Amino acid sequence: MPASKFVIQAKAHSIYEDLSKMDGNVKPLSVSTGWLGRFLKRYNFHNIKMTGEPASADTVAVSLYGMRLSVFYPTESMLF
Repeated sequence: MPASKFVIQAKAHSIYEDLSKMDGNVKPLSVSTGWLGRFLKRYNFHNIKMTGEPASADTVAVSLYGMRLSVFYPTESMLF
């Protein structure tokens, strides 16, 4: 699933904040573009250019799946 650099930086900062709540002696994290570049290189993430026409969604299958899920999760509001 494609994600923008901004989304990755925001999620990293969010995770860091959640983890730092457990330990109060944590120094601040600077989620800069340099940090992001090193992170992407370290874990071998890279951009892939996708070409061609995307397949259309099967709307009938989506509707049926939504109905099946509502049996298991009747109190949740789902947009199907």
